Amino acid sequence: MKWYQKLHWKIIIGMVLGLGWGILASVMGWQQFTIDWISPWGKIFINMLKLIAVPLVLTSLIVGVASLSDIKKLSRMGGKTILMSLQISFKKVIRPKWPTKNQMQKRQKKEDLCSPL
Repeated sequence: MKWYQKLHWKIIIGMVLGLGWGILASVMGWQQFTIDWISPWGKIFINMLKLIAVPLVLTSLIVGVASLSDIKKLSRMGGKTILMSLQISFKKVIRPKWPTKNQMQKRQKKEDLCSPL
């Protein structure tokens, strides 16, 4: 296998090319092009990762609990672990789409500045 076909080299080459593009785009004034045409591909990639990761985590939790022969083995600690992992998954995958308190305050300030007296 050639050196550039190995996974770690592909990752390094991709990172260097991305860094190079970022520097070139900022120097040449191509920020809007990058935002309009390249940024959506990154968003699609992240959403596809979420599409894969969320069902994997949920399925592994369900299979793990279902494979217990005695439900008493789940115990209090196991229940807390499952509850916490589901809660963290919800916060990190679903909740970022909701505006934060800081974003709401900025939006309110902008509306206050733009509204006529």
